[in-house]
Amino acid sequence: MIFLSLVVLGVIAALRFTKGVIPLRTYESRELPGFPGPVGLIRRLDGAEKRRRKLAEARTPGVDENGLISLPPAWEGKVTAGRMACVAHTWALSILVKENAEAAKARKTAIARATMIPFFTGLVLLGMIAAGLLKFQIALAIGLACWAFFTFSAIPTQFREWKAAEMAKSGLKEAGLWPQLPSDAMAIEQCLKALTWCHVAGFRRILPR
Repeated sequence: MIFLSLVVLGVIAALRFTKGVIPLRTYESRELPGFPGPVGLIRRLDGAEKRRRKLAEARTPGVDENGLISLPPAWEGKVTAGRMACVAHTWALSILVKENAEAAKARKTAIARATMIPFFTGLVLLGMIAAGLLKFQIALAIGLACWAFFTFSAIPTQFREWKAAEMAKSGLKEAGLWPQLPSDAMAIEQCLKALTWCHVAGFRRILPR
């Protein structure tokens, strides 16, 4: 059981690292002078008919259950490929929330379940080990199996992240915000692809710096 659980978690972690973390850290810092900051980017992506969209402030970009977008004010100072891709991806996720609120709720629940249930299970198992009611090897097997199961079961909801990346790319092109320089365009595209693997259930979310 321990071996199979480690294999499942290892495969998911390897995909997350090779397809998410490495490309994001490689291309995120490329500066894009002349492009709008987060708020301006959202306005351009929305188009003239939605310029009164309400935006919130937060330390990191995000979307709530109603499709409200939160943006970090600190990102207004410098536009980079990573930040631009992340804001566009967040914009696409907000559209998906409004199109299908139930699917968005299912995704949020899957992420919370894959994070919190293994955590509390681990606390219970540690308590049982301390009380002498369970051997360490058995507790480890149960804990890893629980984490692997809930992480793996959340993979189907990952399709929303991938769909959002495609929508973000299309939105940037339609708004005339897709870079003309091939190197800049490649940086944003790689960051968009990477972001789909940077929010995998059961693992800490990775964002551009």
